[in-house]
Amino acid sequence: SNISRIGYDREREQLWVMFHSSATHAHHYDKISPAVFARLVSARSMGGFFAATIRDVYPHVQVKLS
Repeated sequence: SNISRIGYDREREQLWVMFHSSATHAHHYDKISPAVFARLVSARSMGGFFAATIRDVYPHVQVKLS
């Protein structure tokens, strides 16, 4: 998987994703329900699930890390 790290804020339903290919940026996805997050972390292929279910479906912003 190209995903190196994830984080989740259950109250705000926000997902943070970092990729091996971009260590200087994080991607912040909004409106990710706890159920979708649970499916992500339990998926056989986290990268595959992310690509099929989250990447082009949910609004997101790319954030430069300092």
